[in-house]
Amino acid sequence: MAKVKKAVGSPYDPQLTLVVVGKRHRIRFFPDRVKDASGNVPAGFVIDKDIVSTTMFDYYLQSHAGLKGSK
Repeated sequence: MAKVKKAVGSPYDPQLTLVVVGKRHRIRFFPDRVKDASGNVPAGFVIDKDIVSTTMFDYYLQSHAGLKGSK
């Protein structure tokens, strides 16, 4: 890191955030109460407790509406 500071300049001290994204095509969620027109969970549905890791900030996000129902 010292070599980078010398090459770029001494006030250079970046803050970094690492984001890891994984696509899980084989995960299915079946709604209890709230459903969209196709019978799926609605777009924007987030699961962040009960079935996720207890040691990491892990969550599932249904980012868009499903085209087919999960019935």
